[in-house]
Amino acid sequence: MSKTKITYICTNCGYDSIKWLGKCPSCNEWNSFTEEKVETRRQKRKDPGKPQISKLADPVVELEHRISCDINEFNRVLG
Repeated sequence: MSKTKITYICTNCGYDSIKWLGKCPSCNEWNSFTEEKVETRRQKRKDPGKPQISKLADPVVELEHRISCDINEFNRVLG
């Protein structure tokens, strides 16, 4: 399914905008915007499939190296 979108393009430098502007912010040219219709196609969303389900009896444990400092209370709070 396609959708028609209107965009405004500067004829001097090619700057595009979603609304008409009197002065181009890129090249500072006055009244250089022209209206053009652009067709965009929507892409279908990919089906993510079924999510991976795991049982609580089979936990996945990943060990990470932790950096500790000399402050034991700080280490305890951060885990």
